[in-house]
Amino acid sequence: MKKGIVVGAIVTVFAAAVAVITRIAMMRNVEAEQEIEDECETKNDAKNEKAVEDKVEA
Repeated sequence: MKKGIVVGAIVTVFAAAVAVITRIAMMRNVEAEQEIEDECETKNDAKNEKAVEDKVEA
């Protein structure tokens, strides 16, 4: 009886650890995607500014 309780507790702790690790990985993935989006926006803004400057010069 006690052996089953111990095994159940170990399985529960393991499942909780897997859930936490998965959540951390997802958060890092979201942060990485946000950084990529920010880089793309910065590059697009720079291109747009250059295009406006070129039009003004012409």
